[in-house]
Amino acid sequence: SFVGSANMPRTKIVLETDSTNYSIGQKVNIEATLFDAQTNRLDSLNSTLFIELVSNKNIILNKWILKINNSKASTSFQIPKNLASGYYQIRAYT
Repeated sequence: SFVGSANMPRTKIVLETDSTNYSIGQKVNIEATLFDAQTNRLDSLNSTLFIELVSNKNIILNKWILKINNSKASTSFQIPKNLASGYYQIRAYT
């Protein structure tokens, strides 16, 4: 989230996964913690978190909309069996 004319980020999102490498069919667990970017305190202003699985060609392969409770949100998903080997990004925003 951005606020003000200087486009300073208001929220910092820390994403944690249970591994750095995954295989086809494997389960990915994600936990997000939101912080106020200015104070580094837990952010209680946001209520919705968007998480995307993105290919190395910047194509969104899947998207999740999560409810934030007590500055945290989590989800899990299976790596699709038809997904090619490669590098993928998990990104999050409010």
